[in-house]
Amino acid sequence: MSPETRIAVGAAGVGAVGAWAAGWRWGAPTALAASLGAALSLLNYLWLKAGARALLPAAGEVSPRGVRSGALRFLTRLGLLGACLYAIFISHLLPFPPVVWGLFAIPLAAVGVAVLQLIADW
Repeated sequence: MSPETRIAVGAAGVGAVGAWAAGWRWGAPTALAASLGAALSLLNYLWLKAGARALLPAAGEVSPRGVRSGALRFLTRLGLLGACLYAIFISHLLPFPPVVWGLFAIPLAAVGVAVLQLIADW
């Protein structure tokens, strides 16, 4: 399994455990907010990966159309993420801090994968 796939799977696990813990401690709205943050984090990571692959194709496989669509996806992911967070913040339907906590699912998974790789190489 590639490190990118391990990070995505790890982020899903971190998000699920975080949502369960938040729900156990603070209730269902907090669990829903944390899981929404983790889902946004995972979606942002997947779009970042796809956009970077389209922007940086292998040598000799440069396609102007692919580069344009990759650049558009690369830039619009930030706008969509910002719009989602703004809507959550303004609507007050869910508590905002757990959404932000959920956004840390990818960084936590990346650190976990890096530590496991260091242990395996040691």
